[in-house]
Amino acid sequence: MLTRATVPAERVRAWMVVIEAAGQALGEVDAVFPQVLADAGDDPRLLALVHYQLAWREVVVDGDFAKSRQEAAHAAELAARGGDRRTELMALAFQSSTETLMGHPDAPATIQRALEEPQDPDVASHHNGAAMAKFRWLLMSDQLPEARTAITALLREARRRGMVESEVHFARLLADTELRYGHCGRALDLARESLRLARDSGIGESASATLASVAEASGGDVERGLTLAREAADHAEVDGDQLYLSSPWPPWATPSWWRGRAGRGPFAAPGAGAGARHGHQRSGAGPLAGRPRRGAGADR
Repeated sequence: MLTRATVPAERVRAWMVVIEAAGQALGEVDAVFPQVLADAGDDPRLLALVHYQLAWREVVVDGDFAKSRQEAAHAAELAARGGDRRTELMALAFQSSTETLMGHPDAPATIQRALEEPQDPDVASHHNGAAMAKFRWLLMSDQLPEARTAITALLREARRRGMVESEVHFARLLADTELRYGHCGRALDLARESLRLARDSGIGESASATLASVAEASGGDVERGLTLAREAADHAEVDGDQLYLSSPWPPWATPSWWRGRAGRGPFAAPGAGAGARHGHQRSGAGPLAGRPRRGAGADR
């Protein structure tokens, strides 16, 4: 299509397919960004699409949350200027999620902006939408009852609408919430369900394997937990995902730590406040949890 398309909008949307098909391996399509920016010209609607993807690139490839936040904010501004409400809402949600993981004081205000009317029904229940951003902030703020209510509602809606990609992420994040509650059996069931869905669909495999590894250490099989942590690391290494390359081995879940807990009963997650410091490493609760395996397609 790119060889035939001459209209800028058609070329940019074709480039978006190429970028999205890369999944987490955004470093492999770095050469595309200068070309798609040139094709977008000075059209704010087209530029918004590109800068939204650049926000993903900054955090996935370089692990730079500050630059990712800037790109997301810029994408939201461009989308608003161009009258593209859907992209504006997605960019605001991404910006607020990044701010939450940074501990940035603007996160609540940005979430509020992302929740303002008019809303797009598809974005409202999307795994990278505003409701998800609010859940993430509640979780990182250790507001567990509110977080549990929010993610349960999102999972129910995803199942009702047949949104498989969102269901994978929401099931994993509900498992994470249950784990923080100390409900190890329930968390393990949900983590295994999320991992099965992730493997079947090719969506969120690093994040699901990471969470499942800790859930197994909490209330399942420690050796299986070790295997899953290695699997998560392998997926991240293949994709060049800088954040997840470190996430399978959080401080309280190293192989030696797990073996040292053998026979000592259920795992207890760190207390209040620790989730805000390490939660995205342990569970994949960060903004990049929504990108699929390369070639799997995406609706971000």
